[in-house]
Amino acid sequence: MSFSADLRTECVEVLRQTDIGLDALRSLVLFASGTVVGTRYLLETRHEDYASWLKTRLFESGWIERSETPPYRVEVTADYLLEAALKCLRTDDERLLGDAFALLFAACGSMTNPQKAAHMEFRIKNQIVAAAFTQATKKLDVDLLMLSEPRAVRLYLKDSQSIGDMLIRMGTMRSFLTYSSLKVDKEVLNQVNRQVNCDRANARRVADASALQAEAILLIDREIGLSTLSDSLETAARARLMHPDMSLAELGMQVSPPVGKSGMNHRMKKLMQLAESLQEEI
Repeated sequence: MSFSADLRTECVEVLRQTDIGLDALRSLVLFASGTVVGTRYLLETRHEDYASWLKTRLFESGWIERSETPPYRVEVTADYLLEAALKCLRTDDERLLGDAFALLFAACGSMTNPQKAAHMEFRIKNQIVAAAFTQATKKLDVDLLMLSEPRAVRLYLKDSQSIGDMLIRMGTMRSFLTYSSLKVDKEVLNQVNRQVNCDRANARRVADASALQAEAILLIDREIGLSTLSDSLETAARARLMHPDMSLAELGMQVSPPVGKSGMNHRMKKLMQLAESLQEEI
């Protein structure tokens, strides 16, 4: 299963033990995720555990099953007050508030694979419930971003720290630990990729510079011969031809006595200048 599906499963586990009253739970589910169909609410989910919880725990009666396979559809005959749903989100009891957050994720939440991006989202159909949810999260120092749509309000988090805080608030510690591990793995992988890209770029620069130097040295050898050069330049030139893949620092260790990177760079510049002047005379 996906991380989002596993998180929804854990949210259902939290809900099986919540102390929130049934009427408040029912009201929050219906107003946050239900679609009004005449005098009934249509609830839809692709998650088997959540669908089972709706039918066996939340709505023991008064529901009609419209689909026994994903997506599961349940029609509920109910008349609950919006105030009952808002009461869940206005409580000062942080544990009950966390349970309400877990319910909202189970009912209308989703989450991107943490290895790809940091994104947790709640798509709430009632604007008043969405506003109450936003205020509730602010009290716990979690700021939701908002995007309004014609039939729903999308509330989302794109900050890894805020997502981690939300997972803790919902009581989904198993998912929090998995999320933290995947986030660390992603950060390490990104760091490795940056280092690999940097190494590749450096290797490319070394190869390009080495090719130009070797070309210049071959021109000098062809026109006047390497033996006409000073000992230091001849030694540097022959070392470059023998070790075309080495950096200047590595190349400096191949001559006797060894020469530092700056010293070898100076000699290569001299050879390049000489080759340039010879090229002009040809």
